[in-house]
Amino acid sequence: MNPAPAMPSAGTSEVVVGTPAAWREGWAALVVSAVARCLLGTLALLLALSVLPALAGWQTSVVMSGSMEPTLVPGDVTLVRPVDPAAIGVGDIVLVDDPDQLGTLRMHRVDELAGGQLRLRGDASPDADVSLVDRSAVHGVGTVRLPGLGLPVIWAGEGRTGPLLAVGGVLAALLALSVLHRAPEDQGPPAGRRRPRTRLSVRTSATRLPRGRGRRVTGLSVVALVLVAPAAVAGTDARFSVVSGNPSSNFAAARYWTCADASQSRQAEALNYYALQESSGPTAVDTGPAGPVLDATYSTTGVTFRAPGPDCGARARSAVALDGVSGSMWTASTTSLDKFTVQIWFSTTSTTGGKLIGFGDGMSGAASTRYDRHVYMTDAGRLVFGMQNGKDPSKRHSLSSSAAYNDGRWHLVTASYWSGPGMRLLVDGVEVGRDQSFDNPGSYTGSWHVGHDTVGAEWPSAPSSGWFAGSLAHFAVFAFPMAVDDAAHQYNAGPWTCPAAAGPSSANAARYWPMQESGGGTAVNRGSVGTVANGTYSATGLTHGVPGPACGPGANSGVRLDGSAAAMWTTQSTSAPASFSEQVWFSTSTTSGGALIGFDTGATRADRHVYLTDAGQVAFGVRNGVPVTVVSPAAYNDGQWHLASATFSAATGLRLYVDGTLVAQRSDVAAAEAATGYWRVGGADLSGWPGAPTSPAFAGSVAHASVHGTVLSAAEVASAYHAGT
Repeated sequence: MNPAPAMPSAGTSEVVVGTPAAWREGWAALVVSAVARCLLGTLALLLALSVLPALAGWQTSVVMSGSMEPTLVPGDVTLVRPVDPAAIGVGDIVLVDDPDQLGTLRMHRVDELAGGQLRLRGDASPDADVSLVDRSAVHGVGTVRLPGLGLPVIWAGEGRTGPLLAVGGVLAALLALSVLHRAPEDQGPPAGRRRPRTRLSVRTSATRLPRGRGRRVTGLSVVALVLVAPAAVAGTDARFSVVSGNPSSNFAAARYWTCADASQSRQAEALNYYALQESSGPTAVDTGPAGPVLDATYSTTGVTFRAPGPDCGARARSAVALDGVSGSMWTASTTSLDKFTVQIWFSTTSTTGGKLIGFGDGMSGAASTRYDRHVYMTDAGRLVFGMQNGKDPSKRHSLSSSAAYNDGRWHLVTASYWSGPGMRLLVDGVEVGRDQSFDNPGSYTGSWHVGHDTVGAEWPSAPSSGWFAGSLAHFAVFAFPMAVDDAAHQYNAGPWTCPAAAGPSSANAARYWPMQESGGGTAVNRGSVGTVANGTYSATGLTHGVPGPACGPGANSGVRLDGSAAAMWTTQSTSAPASFSEQVWFSTSTTSGGALIGFDTGATRADRHVYLTDAGQVAFGVRNGVPVTVVSPAAYNDGQWHLASATFSAATGLRLYVDGTLVAQRSDVAAAEAATGYWRVGGADLSGWPGAPTSPAFAGSVAHASVHGTVLSAAEVASAYHAGT
């Protein structure tokens, strides 16, 4: 009979009877644990790097949208270094108080210095931001980028539990793998053997944790940092969470192709959208998320359908014309919104004003007794946005435009309200009024009225008639206050700006030089091939920032060339395209002609050129052994802005458009010479060309030059011209 094992005496250790798993002592387990610990350590270091600079006054930001791509992408964490606002220069990526959305931040690149203010632009956008930013609103300059570290913040904000759980699972797996390896001394002595005796003392009671347990504590600390650090970055939302671009929607500029897209897209999220493109009544279809429940109704008289509308894309260029006597539209019953944006396109020459849009308690088109949230036109053609206090209806707040808009052109009016930003009125994407003092709009049941409703004499400059006489299109209601930049892009979807017309949503120019710089030697290429096609301005004879064509916000200037030394050219050699289109806006009164835009081999061999003759006619040609050209019948050296557009391919031949209209063509040209060279604007050697000008250098102003690798259609050319008028 075996004796019972002896009990340990005082001051001795217990007998360890377990045996370790031998494979956990091997090299494979050691390598796996080492890799897992390195990954956890690297992650902890990055997270610490994203938080600790705050101790030195830096700021940490999570990029929430894609308007700075590819430089910054959603989920990146950026470290922002404080700087002296006076030291900020063009090209710096800055964190600023958003000028359009109170309480939020914006991170964009400085595109232009405008005195004491900054013009910003997202790298993904061909257009600069509409609103200028004061230098005092700058928090700092983006200095360090930590790719993807803030993705959990985005996932949490979007309620995406799947990716969060996946990250948690990966962290748990790394933690388990980090303690996989066990050294022999971590296991205790083999079975049946005792640990050495230890003295009972204060030092013994404070013995270190065994190695394995210490590694587990370290691993748990890393996981805790992984979970806490992103929360620290995202938790101070207004201070550290950046909407890189436009805070109310995560999308890049040049966003919309049609006005319908501008209101219906996932990004815009109109609550109600009425295109007003019907060919007959009585129903105006709501294609917003509410659907047929809030379809609207046209009046039985006073409405003309399919009238000409704004240039809002295919199948969206119509409007409804109201007679100013009985024509109107109203929605089904709904509840007023405590924060909202309303928009509508309008065109009129009326001098009796009338209501464009508004909310009121009148049902089925009846005149309202309680009404507000309305936009009306005064007899003088000015626009007024008004709201009424919910507790005291006698208290009214209103904003009025200083300009009149009864000029027969298409305009987009946007009115929004929220208790923070307050009331805001925008016309054609530009803010014309703001009032942050109004609060408590009140809630009641009613319907949206379009083209008619009560406008009492108590409202400022109340119109002679509540009936609007004019054309309306694309009415939308949003359940949030729209930012100024977003409204500008909504406007760009109709009568496009020149940048939008040349951009990826329309003609998609490979090379597009807006020529909107305020100075310097570089003409930035906003086309699809990027900065390799940047142009160089001549050092003399050139004036930046002269008045240009009406090409939209931030795009209304041009460059004046002196007709001697001034020009712009690319420096990156490229192959001449076999099929192409080229366009440039120009204004001149010269009688010496000059080259407008074309290709040059650098060896005095001009090709694919648009030029002006001494008589002011526009000529376009390609070299096929000898220059072959077409010439406009009319002269355009009248001091006005004109758009010259030229296209060529073997199938279509030469086509020359001026101001969106085809003025000359010939189809007997099979090819243009293959060559390598550079694109030029404003000067070229045209010796030997038909009607060659006296001066090869152009004396006049130019803007928005572009080169396309395809033949533009007549509709695309017309739209480009429409964008600048």
